[in-house]
Amino acid sequence: MLEQYYETKAALEQFGTYDFQRDKATNTWFADYVHAANYAVGVFMAGLGYEKRTSVKIAQTYGFFRSSHGFSEEAKEWTEKGWEDAYRGDWQSQ
Repeated sequence: MLEQYYETKAALEQFGTYDFQRDKATNTWFADYVHAANYAVGVFMAGLGYEKRTSVKIAQTYGFFRSSHGFSEEAKEWTEKGWEDAYRGDWQSQ
């Protein structure tokens, strides 16, 4: 379980694998990719088997403590959309 925590953290944290809104090499933030990053969080969490509500709560908590932008209603919607698409398998066909 602890191994899964560290793998998940590495994937979803700032500058992590699915943090499409930041470039670590240049320390640049790309506002246009915020939705993609939130969507990816939802997809990833669904893939791990987390419930949608739990996935959003984890993302909200992380955003509250780690993001200077917080976790908006729009971020919640994109995280939920990613989770729902992954759960249904829709993201694989697009």
